[in-house]
Amino acid sequence: MLKILVRAMLVLAMASPAAAQAVRTVPLNANDLAYSPLTGRLYASVAASNSVVEIDPIAGTIGTSIPVGSTPNRLAISDTGEYLYVGLDGLPGVVRVHLPSRTVGTPFTLGLPHPSQGPRRAHRLAVLPGNPDAVAVARRFSGPSPIPAGVAVYDLGVPRALETPINDSGSSIAFGASAARLYGFQNETTGFRFSRMDVTPSGVTIVENTQDLISGFNADIEYVGGRLFATSGRVIDPEARTIVTTLPNVGSAISAVEATASAIFYLSVTGNAWQLRAFDPTSLTLVAEGPIPGGFGLPLSLVAAGADMLAVATGTADVYLIRPSLVPAAPPILTIATPTTGTTLVAESATITLAGTAADANGTVTSVHWATTRGYSGVANGTTEWTAGDIPLALGSNVIAVTATDDTGQTSVDSLDVTVTGFSSFLAEGATGSFFDYDLALANPSMVSVDAAISFFTQGGATVTQTMTLPAQSRRTIRVDEVPGLADTTMSTSVRTTTAPIVVERTMRWGQTPDAQYGAHGDKATAGSARRWYFAEGSQGFFFTYLLLANPGNTANTATIDWLVEGAASVQRTVQLPPASRTTIDAGADAALVGRSFGIVVNFSEPAVAERAMYFGTPPDVLFKAGHDSAGVTTPSTQWFLAEGATGPFFETFILLANPNPQAVDVNLRFITQTGAEVTRTVTVFGLARLTVNLEALTPAAPELANAAVSTIVTAAQPIVAERAQYWPGGGADWYEAHNSFGSVAAARKWGLAEGRVGNPPGIPPASYQTYVLLANPGTVPAAVTITFLRESGAPVVRTFAVAAGTRRNVAVAGAGSMVPELVDEHFGALIESDQPIVVERALYGNAGTQVFGLGTNATATPLP
Repeated sequence: MLKILVRAMLVLAMASPAAAQAVRTVPLNANDLAYSPLTGRLYASVAASNSVVEIDPIAGTIGTSIPVGSTPNRLAISDTGEYLYVGLDGLPGVVRVHLPSRTVGTPFTLGLPHPSQGPRRAHRLAVLPGNPDAVAVARRFSGPSPIPAGVAVYDLGVPRALETPINDSGSSIAFGASAARLYGFQNETTGFRFSRMDVTPSGVTIVENTQDLISGFNADIEYVGGRLFATSGRVIDPEARTIVTTLPNVGSAISAVEATASAIFYLSVTGNAWQLRAFDPTSLTLVAEGPIPGGFGLPLSLVAAGADMLAVATGTADVYLIRPSLVPAAPPILTIATPTTGTTLVAESATITLAGTAADANGTVTSVHWATTRGYSGVANGTTEWTAGDIPLALGSNVIAVTATDDTGQTSVDSLDVTVTGFSSFLAEGATGSFFDYDLALANPSMVSVDAAISFFTQGGATVTQTMTLPAQSRRTIRVDEVPGLADTTMSTSVRTTTAPIVVERTMRWGQTPDAQYGAHGDKATAGSARRWYFAEGSQGFFFTYLLLANPGNTANTATIDWLVEGAASVQRTVQLPPASRTTIDAGADAALVGRSFGIVVNFSEPAVAERAMYFGTPPDVLFKAGHDSAGVTTPSTQWFLAEGATGPFFETFILLANPNPQAVDVNLRFITQTGAEVTRTVTVFGLARLTVNLEALTPAAPELANAAVSTIVTAAQPIVAERAQYWPGGGADWYEAHNSFGSVAAARKWGLAEGRVGNPPGIPPASYQTYVLLANPGTVPAAVTITFLRESGAPVVRTFAVAAGTRRNVAVAGAGSMVPELVDEHFGALIESDQPIVVERALYGNAGTQVFGLGTNATATPLP
């Protein structure tokens, strides 16, 4: 309710001429302020006139001056508002004033002086709740050294017998829920002790001292609702002596705090700029903030002076009166957090994904947009946590400006200057020998010739390099088994160009002999190495899961792996990686993972690459009867697009969701079909866990998906990771092949594919290959799509297709009679261009002997600038 009220007042103020009265000044040099709800007046201690001066906070006028004694400083008011206690630094001592009659009582002193530090004076005052005749005084010796002189309680000026020792209790004090509990914070020495104190008719005693709860010289504390709020921003539970939180953006600057039942107000000063922030006292969320125009000096005291009024004493020429409801609303706060919090980055990628946060204390962030200096722009997924996926990059400087807009039209911008020095692609998986064959596919969709430098990093530590020239709009295959030095090994692969980006994919086939291959998987290359990688899929038991780690750098690396187990606690492991190497992690060698399904998060100490391969099948059946592989992704997102998916008697499709957040996440699944029928479901993924969704076992059941070609749009309340795995034929006992892909985080207008096969291309065992380009249009406008098929020889073949809004379409490349009959017995790539943002994947199938589609691979297309 507080947020709604504050927001409503701020919006009203922005449209009202009264906004000019958000801040007023009263020409008075005050050391401290106190407000009486009984008289409705502020009281200011003014040392120059040895008086307490009344201020009408509504009119902003100065009233009666009450002489109180020498050098008045600290003030405290009774909870009835009837009595004001005034610390007199000149006496030194304390005097009480009856405010309705303006009657000044008899001053009293505060105990014996220190031999070298002089007499005791009042450092802080706190009137006992429910007892206006008693006041607690945190005393300090008047000398230059910061020596607290103990806390004592005085009844009408008479000290109670028990008081705390010198230098062993708080310099700042505040009563808790009753007069029996007093809290203190020692803010003048580096011990920074927090004290709980008992107050009885005999006096005050320390229950215990605790360190490391609050810190900061001269920090003050305020109590409300069972919590203590420090000017440093630290919030603690004073009875449990635990830290609740540290409020943002208040502790790094000079701050004053006023804790009320309706809001916790902080006035912070950075340089010469004043900023007011209000936090909900229960949830501790930021509910309002804005600049205080004209503020000057440092806040010595911040007090609430009735409804919608704050007063500030600075010890300079003015007292400030602030109406929080009229403070101009601050714009949203936007931060780019991934891949860097810095302002510049050097990359070797044709696209980049940014992620970060946006917040608006006064309202709601309605959108996050991005734009680059190279002419590209788009909308990010999410608002408070946002992801801007696959932003196109060009060689040289690319300044990306990300803009958050709130519901009043205010904006804020954060930017990143990405310098592209080349284009690098990485594949962590790769194997050759008598069991595996490895084909590397390279496609150049550009109109210029491109030279590609290729490096293979073997598990044994050797590096093999070669170069290749790709003519404009062409496609090439490297049979890695035939490359000298790579005939029987496992490896990772990098491909680098310096003139234009190309598309890189890998296909691996396997079987007992090259002419009897029965399994295949493939994937596109990742766009560069990174320190963190995420996976949604993984299972050990029926499946064999391998994590493939490529360290392309020349220094040793460390991988910390978090296995996000479905239905159980996460498991963490650490692995050391040699320089310029590839390392295989077998999940089956870890007892904590056997019989479990899981997502995976990999954190490297230095940038590297992670993939995951999964297989099933053991003798007496064949080894690795089927399998699939995917590189990880470097950034979770609130939205994922999965173009491929099929159900019915032949295919079975699963959506895998991994939640790297500690809290549970609600996820909406929108399924779009080739016929235009749509189905939506909502699921919950627990924190640090993963969830499996079978498209044919939804709750409630979805007849529209019983036998359909389907794409899936995943939308989550917080960033997650999403993959799709597909198996065939029939149920699990009959499966003999599979493929898998991550989703795309953004629809785009231009995509590239490097791998495609039709018929029986030369140089590989015959398998009667068929390729399907899968086009998903998640938008509300029909898409006109042009596909340029890139060949290893001969001119490209161009076709156009229409994809209705909210549907998915298959483009079949299957030889004579198919949609592209010109392609016969050959390898090819593809450039896909659309007038509307779409999502593209490629599914490739081949027969393994008598097994229809016994070989199958899938890859998400590569977004292109």
